[in-house]
Amino acid sequence: MAIELGNDSVFYNVEENANKVILHTGSGTISRAALEAIDIAKANPGKDVNFRFNGTDVPVSGSDNRAEVEQRYVDERRRKREAWAASPDGQMALAQKELLAEELARSAAEAAEKTAAIVSASKYQFTSDMVSLTGFGADNEKTVRDSVVVGLDWLDKNPGKDINNPKDMKELKAVIDDHEADHSGSSFGAAMKHIKMATEKGWDQYVAESKEAAAQRAGGRG
Repeated sequence: MAIELGNDSVFYNVEENANKVILHTGSGTISRAALEAIDIAKANPGKDVNFRFNGTDVPVSGSDNRAEVEQRYVDERRRKREAWAASPDGQMALAQKELLAEELARSAAEAAEKTAAIVSASKYQFTSDMVSLTGFGADNEKTVRDSVVVGLDWLDKNPGKDINNPKDMKELKAVIDDHEADHSGSSFGAAMKHIKMATEKGWDQYVAESKEAAAQRAGGRG
């Protein structure tokens, strides 16, 4: 093989067909691939060099610079997307994607409505003087607090359930997921943690400790 790859190459294979060379990327970034492909093109002036990154072929010459090759890659990706979107398969897939997005939006709205009804009627009410459960933004905090209320409400309505029983815990998680399906892993974990804390301590004690922790943080002591 006329072209050999170094041990630190981002390419894993070379196809040679007459004067056509295709380098297949196996790792690395578009920038690293572009720089290495330019060096290979410089060292092989009699060959047409392309490299394939994420399924897209990009031609490279020894006179190119990295920015030119990266822009060529961006342009080719855009061209492929536009061609696919204009094709029958692409149009069908996009229509299905739009229908799915509409269905997900409807499901999310229904879940939010159910959650709001439970939270507004619940005896478990978070207040602004209680400690943050997440440390993140207001939307994330509300999501976790609402999930805690939903979980505690479900446990009240299902007194035979034991939060320490793996089977019951799985069922509780499914209930929470039904009300807020797009939880991140960390926010879901925070909700489950505080449901368990409130269950073990009792709501009044949980609230008192939460308010005390918030006051300590506000006073620079926590």
